[in-house]
Amino acid sequence: SVFTKNAANLTLARVGLGGGLPESLSEIESDASVSFSPDGEKFAFTESHSAVKETLLRTANADGSQPETLLRLKGEQRLLPVFRASPVAWSPDGREIACAVQEIEEDDAFFKILLVDPRNGSERYLSDHRFSYVAHIVWKDNENLALTNVDPRSPTQTVSLISRSTGELS
Repeated sequence: SVFTKNAANLTLARVGLGGGLPESLSEIESDASVSFSPDGEKFAFTESHSAVKETLLRTANADGSQPETLLRLKGEQRLLPVFRASPVAWSPDGREIACAVQEIEEDDAFFKILLVDPRNGSERYLSDHRFSYVAHIVWKDNENLALTNVDPRSPTQTVSLISRSTGELS
């Protein structure tokens, strides 16, 4: 992520493995890390438009071209938080993108893990489990998603694994 003086939004940039100057991905507005598809051709990221109370799950080609919106959440009851960590994780088989979603029910805020199909944007929850605050998500393998849950009442974080096929925590 690139911080620019007097800019409201952060942008993403890429730097070659051999070094050199950062190349701005000008069509991408995100202040979160990205998750690459298994073939490295695309990446997933979140984007926020607070003025219209809208958050997006998007994908783009690895060079930042052809951004596409997979999921658009409006309002304050269900949103994709703007993380400065790992908000999305593309599965190793490429079939789904996991993302943390914050929901509010009767003044109770919690997080759930949503799986989104990158081909058509269809979605399903990984499990019914509610987390206090999901800081990082990553696929351990094709079957298990790992996440860190931060309890605001505690200085510790817990790491959980969730089975893709059963939704059970371990």
